[in-house]
Amino acid sequence: DQASEQAESAIVADFQRSHRNVISLRIAAAHGRHAGVDLAVRMASGRFITVLDAADRMSEDAYRLLSAALEQHPEAMMAYGDTCFTTVPHECFANHTSYGKMMWPDYNQQQLARASEVAPHPMWRRELHDTVGGFAATDDGLHDLMLRTAARFSMLHVPSFTGLQLFAGETGQHSATAAAQHQHREAPPQQAAAPQPAKISMPQPTPEQNADEAYLQLQHMVNGDDQQQAAQALERHLECYPGHAVAHNDLAATYYRLGEKERSLSHYRRAVELSPEESTYQKNLADMLYVETGEVNEAIGIYLELHRKDPRDVETLLNLGIISVGVGQPEEAESFLQRALEIGF
Repeated sequence: DQASEQAESAIVADFQRSHRNVISLRIAAAHGRHAGVDLAVRMASGRFITVLDAADRMSEDAYRLLSAALEQHPEAMMAYGDTCFTTVPHECFANHTSYGKMMWPDYNQQQLARASEVAPHPMWRRELHDTVGGFAATDDGLHDLMLRTAARFSMLHVPSFTGLQLFAGETGQHSATAAAQHQHREAPPQQAAAPQPAKISMPQPTPEQNADEAYLQLQHMVNGDDQQQAAQALERHLECYPGHAVAHNDLAATYYRLGEKERSLSHYRRAVELSPEESTYQKNLADMLYVETGEVNEAIGIYLELHRKDPRDVETLLNLGIISVGVGQPEEAESFLQRALEIGF
């Protein structure tokens, strides 16, 4: 509690009455942005450390998954999962209003040196700080800690959505660029379907069904944890409905999670070919081209065309700003990012 003038201390006191392991620490604001975190790290007695912004939320199994990954890989010092985003405060992970998702890359030091945002909810071994230091060493916080970690140790990407990050609004301390790097945007919403029970067999389309109706029957597999099963279901669906753009888009995201990036790119391209006016598919393709294949010129071309069609699309402006920084055009980057701020992100 860094000299807060609100009532957080009373909320913490309520938790302390039923959870004896909760420790409250209050310091002066003048100590600096990360001083409280560094003090907490020194006081902690657990084997693993994680930091959670008060506005963010985690999935119920997030810390089990991350700690298990570190237990199974003693050579790794840090683990991180993928991230969902929302602009609505106080929602839980299991039931939130989606504002996109980020499937973070398998980091190396070079990637981290270029990145403007990093996976926001990692877990690491407590002894990491004995080697790389704390948060207050720079003003870059978690980003710099991950960069220092990657320089000396391996880090694990856990391919599951474990965290929910809030950005924009009064509580938002996060940069909008978090969702502007390679993320899988959700396809335009289909008609709502009743929840599907878990199934092993894949439903067979009937002659009377159109592509959207058949696709609704697959949602329990497409949105499930078994990515191989999701890919198989989508491939079979596309055998029956090869022109279904939303299925190509979702199959591309599934192959990306499976590490099959060439297949992922192929299906993103096919989605754009089938629905060239759908900006969601174009953004996914542009992000894939820029982040994963280095085809910067094609990515810029897609985003410039999107900008021409909708000059007030903040996400497009942010992406153009990020890419401009990456290709060494700071003046163009400033122009795009300033425009995004003026629109009111």
